[in-house]
Amino acid sequence: MKPVTLSFPCDLKGLGHKGLHYMVRRRRSETSKAEAHAAWIVARRPRFAVPVDVEYWVIQNRLMDDDNVVAALKPVRDALFARRRWRCPAPKTKAGFRYISEPGLMLPDDDPEWFRLAGVYTGKCAKGERPSVTLIVRERARNKTK
Repeated sequence: MKPVTLSFPCDLKGLGHKGLHYMVRRRRSETSKAEAHAAWIVARRPRFAVPVDVEYWVIQNRLMDDDNVVAALKPVRDALFARRRWRCPAPKTKAGFRYISEPGLMLPDDDPEWFRLAGVYTGKCAKGERPSVTLIVRERARNKTK
């Protein structure tokens, strides 16, 4: 499968640290997840059955450290790659609920077996340009052993 590129507008300002009010941070992370989901749909809903390497290309109003980019894109990673799990009422069980789990949109799970961050690249916006994020997803190269 050839590499999949997901590009979407996203301002990561304040998402990578705890300095924001929790509701502001949640609203911004929900917006970034929705933008990533829309980019996934535009890319024709690609799915991978093999492990992948992912590159983050981030263009923001100011330069960001790579560790802050990874922290700020955690909601996007969870939205696209992580296994989704939620509680569902189940009155016949002792606890009164059960967990339902389903695979992520692009991968079965985002653990190290399936997901590897191949690189983080950051840049600064030109004047008048909107902040954006591009994810490049490639199948992981297989080790050939004899």
